[in-house]
Amino acid sequence: MSGTFASDQRQAPIVSLATSAARGALWTIALGIATRALGLVSTLLITRYVSPGDYGELSVAVVLVYTTDVLSRFGLFQYFLAKPEADRADIFHATVYNLVLILLGAGLLFAFRWPLGPLFDAPRMALYLPGLALAVVIERFTLGPARILWRDLRYGTVRLSSAAGDVVYSIVTIGFAMAGWGATSVVLGNIARALVVLLLIVRAADRREWLSPTPLRWEPTRRLFAFGLPLSVGSIASFASRRWDNLVISRVFGPAAVGLYNLAYNLAELPASYLGEEMAVVLLPAFARLSPDRRAASLVRSTALLALVVAPAAAGLAAVSDTLVSLLFDARWVGLAPLVAVLALSAFGRVAASTVVSYLPVRDRPGAVMWLEIFKVATLLAGIALSARLGLIWACGAVVLAFTLHALAGMWVVARLDGISMLGLVGAAVRPLLAAGPMVAAVFGVKRGLAAVGLTSRLLSLSAQIATGGLVYVALALVLVRGTALDLLRVVRDALSRRRGKTEVATTTPPASEATDSAAEGKGT
Repeated sequence: MSGTFASDQRQAPIVSLATSAARGALWTIALGIATRALGLVSTLLITRYVSPGDYGELSVAVVLVYTTDVLSRFGLFQYFLAKPEADRADIFHATVYNLVLILLGAGLLFAFRWPLGPLFDAPRMALYLPGLALAVVIERFTLGPARILWRDLRYGTVRLSSAAGDVVYSIVTIGFAMAGWGATSVVLGNIARALVVLLLIVRAADRREWLSPTPLRWEPTRRLFAFGLPLSVGSIASFASRRWDNLVISRVFGPAAVGLYNLAYNLAELPASYLGEEMAVVLLPAFARLSPDRRAASLVRSTALLALVVAPAAAGLAAVSDTLVSLLFDARWVGLAPLVAVLALSAFGRVAASTVVSYLPVRDRPGAVMWLEIFKVATLLAGIALSARLGLIWACGAVVLAFTLHALAGMWVVARLDGISMLGLVGAAVRPLLAAGPMVAAVFGVKRGLAAVGLTSRLLSLSAQIATGGLVYVALALVLVRGTALDLLRVVRDALSRRRGKTEVATTTPPASEATDSAAEGKGT
């Protein structure tokens, strides 16, 4: 089977990078936005029943559990996604090692749950940890069959299964929160989501592909770990840059502050994670199918397209953050607005870096990805620690700086590797800001104008700000970055117009790293 599949991949025709990326991203973006909206509604409702302090201690438990999850993956399943010649024996080896490692990690975490809490000024987090660990173990059973579906181009099946799990999570979490279970309702929601996704994924995948027993042998073991270890280190660093800041914030400012920070981060990452990074996920296989002489130009083009999509969402979120927070949250969460405004700016660096991270493995440079991620997490944690004495907002500024420096470092690596113009790459990422800047000014103008005439409806004010910002950005983008704007419209049109039954693109669409699965993604609890 694996040999036939690899042969089919080599023989299948290749369409343009941008069109294949857009077509593959349409499902992920649509479902991502829908499930993220559902998750946002759930979070808004949960904050009515959970205090910032309890939410903060829950966040610490989530970080520790998913740190254990990421540390025990070793990038094993990335091997057969990147290597079409991988056979069932490789997949079975990866399945066995992944299950054994997560069971060992979860057991150790459970044994030391009470001593860990006081280290981060969150003693009650031990109450939430066992249930969250159970959810992660269940998720690990899903990993193998889910990767089979990715490999076989069944993107919709995986995304729909995940969406179904998110729906169940919201129903269970809200129901128990309303019944007075507090932050424990989130733990129960995670367990319910993991079970639903497991049932759907296992049912959809061919069990012979991932659960055909073979004797464990040294050569496949060595090959899997040798390939996956550098990617795993990079994934751990990437995860740390998204989650370990919670531990530092909790240690320095306490659980209530980390509750505010975690929720602000969840809101602020919307533009990057559910627009830019969803599209960037499909770039890895698309880059792999391009001839080497076309990859550099495609990298620049992809960076420009992603930046054009993310710029208005990120800058707009920062501009409307105060109105948005006052509309959606009660007085206990009033400190969210300035944190969201600052953290939203990190989207620019995250999306620019995501194209580089998709490009480097294709150039057979997984080690470069690893070192870039280590650089990012070191810069992030050091920046938060150094700026903490100035206050929580300054710590958020350190987060933005770390993501920006990570993007610039990645561009520098690519420029040296392939002779790509550093100025061209930076320009592709920054040029959409020419339209985003006036958009923000227009939003502030509308906000002040409505306040001056005595408009008290926050919903009407927010709607007017969003509508004005959108119109201004589109108009200016068609003037200031006209070529990229028209290119984006053409890519989306081509992706939508491809009829069913036409030749499929020979790509797979795995997550950019193994740290981005399920609840491990972002900071979601």
